[in-house]
This record gives sequence, C-alpha cells and structure tokens, in this order.
Amino acid sequence: MVTSKDVAKAANVSHMTVSRAFQPGSSIKPETRERVLAIAQKLNYIPNYNAKSLVMNRNFSVGLFFSSMEGTSEVFLGDLVSQIYQLLPQNYLLSVNSVEQLSGTTDKNYVIQSILGRFDGIIVATQSEKDDPFIESLQELKIPVVVMNRYVEKKEVYNVSTNESQGIRELVDHLVAQKIKTAGTIKGYPGFYSTQKRHREFVEDCQRAGIAIVNTAVEDGMYNIPSGYQAMKEIIQRNEILPNVIFCGNDDMAIGAIKACHDLNIRVPQDLSIVGFDDTSYAQYISPGLTTVHKPYKEMAKKAMEILLQLMKGESLNEYKYKIDSQLVIRESVKKQK
Repeated sequence: MVTSKDVAKAANVSHMTVSRAFQPGSSIKPETRERVLAIAQKLNYIPNYNAKSLVMNRNFSVGLFFSSMEGTSEVFLGDLVSQIYQLLPQNYLLSVNSVEQLSGTTDKNYVIQSILGRFDGIIVATQSEKDDPFIESLQELKIPVVVMNRYVEKKEVYNVSTNESQGIRELVDHLVAQKIKTAGTIKGYPGFYSTQKRHREFVEDCQRAGIAIVNTAVEDGMYNIPSGYQAMKEIIQRNEILPNVIFCGNDDMAIGAIKACHDLNIRVPQDLSIVGFDDTSYAQYISPGLTTVHKPYKEMAKKAMEILLQLMKGESLNEYKYKIDSQLVIRESVKKQK
C-alpha cells in the first residue's frame, strides 16, 4: 500500500506537506498542493482518514438530526440533505438521523453514548419543542451544534430560522387582491411548531383582512400527500358550498388536495383555489402551478453549515440568532373572484 511518505519522497516535500495538501483551507501554496495531489493520484495514494482522525482528534463526520422522519416531508428532507451534503468539507461524511429515536428515552447516558465520539459537529433541523432536551444534551457535551428551522428561545443556542410571518402576510394580501372572501385550511403534523404557527398566523391575518375562516373546511393533515388528499376529500364531502381557497400547511398536502379535487370533479382554480407552503422543487411543475410561500431552506442550510464550520474550527461568533424572510411565490392555483 502506498503511504504518504512515498508521496512525500516522489514530490520532494515533507510528510506534513502531503498531509496539508489534503486539508482544504491549509496554508500550503496552490502550486505545491496541485503537484502533490497529482503525484498522489498517479501513485494511487488514498489518505488513511481513520489514522488521521486519531491524530487530529476528528471524526470527519457531521450529524444532521430531524425532529421526526414521519412528519417531515420527503421532498423537504431530500432537498435539505442534498443542500447540506454539497456544503460539507472535502472528505467529510454526513449522517442523517432522527431526534425522536434518541429523545424518546429517559436515559441521558444512552443519548451521550450515541453521540459522543461520532460527530465533529451537528445540525438539528427542529420542528418541535420536544427536541429541546436533546439540544441541551449536545451543548453539555460541548459538541459544536447549530439549530435550524424552528426559532429557539434559549439565548445561547446558534439558531437559523425563517420569518414565516412575512410570507403568510404576503399570501393573505394576494388573496385579498384576488377578492377571496372565504378560506379553509389543511393543517400539518400534530405537535410540530410549524403546524401551529402557520395555521394561527394564516387565520389571524385572514381575520384582519376580512377573509372568513369556514370552520367546516378546516382539517388536520400529516405533512404528506395522502393526508392532504384525504383531508380535501372530507372537506368537499362535508361542504355543499366550498370556501374560495384552501391553505395547506405545506406543498405535499397541497398536491394531495389538488388530486382529490380532480378526482371529485372540482376544478382548480376555477372552482376552488389552493395554496401551499415551502415552495418545494416540484411546486412549479404540477398543473396548475402551485401558489405557495417560499421557505428559504437552502439559504438556512447554507447559513447553518457556515456557522457550524466556524464552530468546528474553534472560532467564536458574536451572534446567536439568524432569521431569513420567507416570501410569496405566485403561480396559477389561485383565481380571482368576481
């Protein structure tokens, strides 16, 4: 097996120079790095990261923890994992996990044993206050951690969240401009912070704008397509006269709702307008194109990873809280009322 010493000899550099050539951001000259890497490739040299991790006290692994895999949209999960993976330093692995799996136990030692020595840093994509004990455990272990998605009240937690109020306000203003007078909702996964917040803010903004909420057109969902389909079917079957619009807590449920309307001969948007939340990658490709609130998850992921990398380097940051605005994306699923 070719070793770093073989590469160093062939490149006429020191053993440490070879090691630095494989470290992004090291002070080695660019031309020296290129020459060392070219020789390493020619000799089929593969760095031994297991040995390096022992020497450098690193695991070359970042953990990404979601509140619950069950209540997390598959598209949102996939897009977020892809975005964070692209931002990983070279030679790092990404481990995707569920907070629920660890926070469901009362044995704190089990949580510690499951985390300690496995990750150089952790991002928690939180949806629920139930995640707070898990986040506190990570802080006690002195592991670099960034919490994203939900705003966390605790001051000394590095936190990247979305100003969802901005996008919902823009959405309701758009509905008013389209002369929408009545609305229903399909809520998201029970117990998730986003479920309660989005529904509450939509209802409050509608009330201020003079849009009446039809109580018989309010249903629970599970943040997935089948639940949106079933909830929409129940709303249609229960209401002889439908409201002008249905606000769905995420795009997955909006897709299910549109399919239910199609199956029950309700035209979208001619007979019923439907709007969503998230602006996932397929929202623009369905028919009709979905009017939705853009959740800046890519921007959040980029900021969270940027902060985590600084913490992993031992750098200190002045700010703990970062909030990014959401915004309305207008497509074809809303029709102006006469």
